[in-house]
Amino acid sequence: MRVAICDSDEVSVTKLEKYIKEIDMVNLIVKFYSVEDLRMYLDKGQQFDVVFMNIDWGCEKNGIDYAAELTL
Repeated sequence: MRVAICDSDEVSVTKLEKYIKEIDMVNLIVKFYSVEDLRMYLDKGQQFDVVFMNIDWGCEKNGIDYAAELTL
């Protein structure tokens, strides 16, 4: 399973990555610290089975809005 973690807080990303690494079926974890970086990666044709997205980005849009855009 391919997993992406997208959050601007490095501590949160590190903690979540630690838990995800314990799941045997996960064979790739890619960390992103901005939605833009995640988008660029996806625009290159890369795909994930699961994306963990921060909800509060401190701007007009939230993580749910960004996630909805990524699924279009």
